[in-house]
Amino acid sequence: MTGNPYPKRPGFPQRVARAIHAIAQFGRGKTYSAAGMDSRGFDSCFENCDGDAVVWQIMHNACTNPDLERGIRRMGANVWPQWEAIYKAKTEADLFARAP
Repeated sequence: MTGNPYPKRPGFPQRVARAIHAIAQFGRGKTYSAAGMDSRGFDSCFENCDGDAVVWQIMHNACTNPDLERGIRRMGANVWPQWEAIYKAKTEADLFARAP
């Protein structure tokens, strides 16, 4: 896979960076509020008609960022499996599409 397979809207890199920063802070033990996850700015990271692309990129980065993975898991029991499903849906589909 060469990259994020979901459609992306203007401002995508900045929204991903903001979300990753906040979630990783949460993973390092900051409170939800101190990490900035209770802000309108954090919510807007996922609201530009490309939320699945944002989630895919966050999950992709979480593969190599333990703070990010911990932060996602701390967000709630259902968040990791829901986000993992979004990530795997495109990742596995692309892998199988390229199989001989």
